[in-house]
Amino acid sequence: MSAPAHEEVPQLLHEAVAGRPTRCVWRNALGGLTFAVGSPVVEYLKWSPECWETDLGLEAEKTAWASRWVAAPEVLDVGFGVDPRLGPGAWVRTRALPGTTAIGPEWQSEATVVELGRALRELHDRLPVRECAWSWSAEDQLARLREHLPDAPLDALGEPPEVDREVVCHGDACNPNFLMRPGADGRPRCSGYVDLGELGLADRWSDLAPALLSLGWNFPDVAGPERRRDLLLEGYGVDLDADRLDWYTRLYTAGDGDAPAEGQKTV
Repeated sequence: MSAPAHEEVPQLLHEAVAGRPTRCVWRNALGGLTFAVGSPVVEYLKWSPECWETDLGLEAEKTAWASRWVAAPEVLDVGFGVDPRLGPGAWVRTRALPGTTAIGPEWQSEATVVELGRALRELHDRLPVRECAWSWSAEDQLARLREHLPDAPLDALGEPPEVDREVVCHGDACNPNFLMRPGADGRPRCSGYVDLGELGLADRWSDLAPALLSLGWNFPDVAGPERRRDLLLEGYGVDLDADRLDWYTRLYTAGDGDAPAEGQKTV
């Protein structure tokens, strides 16, 4: 995933933009686009082509639900249609949260890594398991991959480990999906969570695995791999469970071929 130098707003979304300044801040491998709207930025507009990996209508529903307990974007509008240039797809418009992505240059520090762990724990502690209608369990993730990626080497994973602690998982707890701003003491403080389309009930290690894996992509110059891992786990408040971490890391990367070595990929 990357922040492109220039990308036009889909024609289908011109009415939502309403002539305001826009800047593309994110493009993913599926062709999904995220635009910052306004100057200063007041809204974000996400577009996704029609594909099995992304359901922006469901993401909007989950985001609105999560915002009752944690800092998640306010959903302003959601829609579906066919863009003359990009084809069929969906879009969601949200109000901007304070802060900037946790992987920005201003946040390259050990303190940010600790805060990422603390913020993930806060998400898990605040979102109520009994009120969550969605599943992101290992079994459901495997079934989804088998349906859409029949050639993925899923049998090599073996059986899922016993659940350590069931929580409402973010679903894609990579570092860019956490926002940061300075706290009262000047240290990084999480100001919100974004990209909640895969939110659902799962073992907490289903979130800890991508959170830890993506440190190597996004904080390669902060400490070393083991130190980064230990800092995030310290912030979360859990000891390393090497077996669960290994299994959920392999599950997370199962649809992408070989897992990237730490530091080889930029998110």
